[in-house]
Amino acid sequence: VNLALHSTPDIILMDMMMPDTDGLTALNIIRNDKRTSSIPVIMFTGASSELNEALARNLGAIAYLRKPVTPQELRDAVSKII
Repeated sequence: VNLALHSTPDIILMDMMMPDTDGLTALNIIRNDKRTSSIPVIMFTGASSELNEALARNLGAIAYLRKPVTPQELRDAVSKII
């Protein structure tokens, strides 16, 4: 989150499970800050949860990919953004 707030990337690839916070919390912070609110976010998860996918999409995730993600799946998700 701090990196996104300070460097303003073109796209964010984020895991649902992270050491200091979870992906939904981080996504919420990113979406609610004017510096990062428009950055496209692709979420990754190793745990299959329809609820988490719905929450991530409602918070503004562009894509929600389940691991293991193939290179083609990642290319397809990024291609939809650019």
